Amino acid sequence: MKIEMCESLVASWLKHVKGCTVVQTNWKPSPNWVEHNLADIERLVQEGKQFFGQLDIFKKNADATQILHQTECDVVGLLAMDWSWHAVESAFHTNGVQYGKNKHESAAKIAGKLFRAAIGLHCYMDVRKGSICFAAPKVTHSYEEVLRPAFDMVAGFFRQQGFEFDFRLLINRDFQREIMEPMLPLVAEVSDTAELFLRAVQLEVVSGMPQKGGNRSGESGNANGTGESDVKATKIGNLVKTVVRAILEGLENDSEVEDLMSAEYSKEAFGLNFPLLVKAGETFDKRRYYAEPLVICGVSYHLCNDWYARNRAALEAWIAQHEADQEDCAF
Repeated sequence: MKIEMCESLVASWLKHVKGCTVVQTNWKPSPNWVEHNLADIERLVQEGKQFFGQLDIFKKNADATQILHQTECDVVGLLAMDWSWHAVESAFHTNGVQYGKNKHESAAKIAGKLFRAAIGLHCYMDVRKGSICFAAPKVTHSYEEVLRPAFDMVAGFFRQQGFEFDFRLLINRDFQREIMEPMLPLVAEVSDTAELFLRAVQLEVVSGMPQKGGNRSGESGNANGTGESDVKATKIGNLVKTVVRAILEGLENDSEVEDLMSAEYSKEAFGLNFPLLVKAGETFDKRRYYAEPLVICGVSYHLCNDWYARNRAALEAWIAQHEADQEDCAF
């Protein structure tokens, strides 16, 4: 069973900081559990479809039963002293949260996760209150601008429905202050080898090894551009010319294409100094783009060629997300 490092951190936080006596990562319901409040949940889903409108949080799911059975949560905890439930969705992407093909789809996916967490608690724990949180150490400014309104919509919807769920958005500085800072002093106190985040910090402390020096930016190792980073840059160039090109030519989302033509978005999403795409025939710096055009929805574009090793993690995350979306569409 795969456990992400951020999930491990959140699980340790629920246990040691929030005081949950039972904590489960990768929580999914059993088909043998008793399901409560099904009529109420069916109503919530139907009213939710109207309430959220263009914020498509349900995607292909047609009814409440399907949504319930697909419900899962990164970490769930139970505080025994008052029998209160905590559900946390977490995300750690080094270049900022990128769940969907663009910031609006990412916000919708996160809102959908929080909605499902709420009806999951209502159905399987038979409660109308508890703590529901989205936690991420890094969310870029442009993504946060669309995430916060989507988050507020979910919180407002359940509040209007008479629920007492405490929705919390712990991102960036709030993540650091409320999760990381309370956890770090506990490193020396916890010896459970199952708590991967704490063990990783302990390993760093014990090893005491300094980080390697060198060129951190991924730029050329010398004036002639023949260093190791250039080899990596060449590899990433091949990745862009093959895998990325194929994904782009299969895009059907106009809003994502618009994002990829934005210098601000390309900087935040990939660390690029230029827009990832420019329209063929328009004025642009031809030194920074591949000469051979690609076609998206009948329109010709040129693809940025200014990639370095420092861009690789963000690019691979983008590729992985699109490949996952393609797999979802296959079913």
